[in-house]
Amino acid sequence: MLSMNPMVVIYFKKGNHFEQTGESFYLSETGGVLPAIGDLLIDPGVTVGQSRTNPKSRIVREVISRYFIPGSDQRTSTQHPPHIILVVKERTGNPDEVDIFSLG
Repeated sequence: MLSMNPMVVIYFKKGNHFEQTGESFYLSETGGVLPAIGDLLIDPGVTVGQSRTNPKSRIVREVISRYFIPGSDQRTSTQHPPHIILVVKERTGNPDEVDIFSLG
């Protein structure tokens, strides 16, 4: 039986193609809520020695498109876990977001 917990994979758009960031998470890690176009994702990590509340040390990613890959193909009997691709653009944090960064 296939997992009902889809893998969410993060990509950047680079010119005419997409590039995987190497980051992924399960939908359950966002409380089962799928980020929509326009939503902002805060990278949970910071560089060692950097302050988590300093906006310049935080990365914010805006979702610019979403792709869904179903977990099976009835025509070919292919079975694989479902995937959701989020394409994002990245920026550093803004000073007015400092209260949000202090939460994570």
